[in-house]
Amino acid sequence: FQYKDFPTCDDLWFAAWRIAANVECYIAETIQTETSLASGAKGNLWTQFNEAKNTELLEKILTLFVYRGWIQGESLSFFNETSHILFQWNNFLQTHILPLVGEEDLEGNIWSKNHTKVPDINLLPKQKNILWLAKQIKGTSLAEIGVNAGFSVLLFLLSNPNLHIVGFDLGEHAYAHAAYSVLKNHFGDRIQVIFGDSQETLKTLAPQSFECIHVDGGHSEEVATSDVQNSARILQPNGLLLVDDTNLGSVM
Repeated sequence: FQYKDFPTCDDLWFAAWRIAANVECYIAETIQTETSLASGAKGNLWTQFNEAKNTELLEKILTLFVYRGWIQGESLSFFNETSHILFQWNNFLQTHILPLVGEEDLEGNIWSKNHTKVPDINLLPKQKNILWLAKQIKGTSLAEIGVNAGFSVLLFLLSNPNLHIVGFDLGEHAYAHAAYSVLKNHFGDRIQVIFGDSQETLKTLAPQSFECIHVDGGHSEEVATSDVQNSARILQPNGLLLVDDTNLGSVM
């Protein structure tokens, strides 16, 4: 195959998410069995699809290889920077964070819909917004209110290597503490999480402490109002205030 036979990088990334969420494991196992990447041999399944010149099926195979990490190194050069960061992010989540959730109910809506553990393709624009915003931050200071399992914090850290993040979270879920330990182990002093009620913990910070603040904490009107008011106090002049879930009436 040739890369020119495939859609844009963004389309490839969309396809990878579709496969991860929808394709039966049997397909992955079949490809893994009949195609030996280590030896460079292409098995019957690959040949069948290639000879058929079925671009959609070839696309699915290629993106499945990439998503599963079977293609690495220089073979990833066709991905643009955005797709590569999102690939790293998803791989870290799958490998290090999701296993910590266990049977607990997973909150959040940047990787999967709230209370689910299945990646949602419709959230890709939101992920790209976070990635883009992270790159606009000229300084090093960012605060996030409502860290939970650290999905968005991780994306900020991967998108801008200069960022140092202070997170605030109730710590209601066991996985929140475990995820913080993993992130701390990987990113060191670039991440700190303060557990407790943000209506109280944010009051302990000095004014104008952060260049950017991501508000994604409690969604009641009382808590959301408190978080925004406290953020205004600790945000630097001309700083960036990002408020999630404004589609909810209580937050709006």
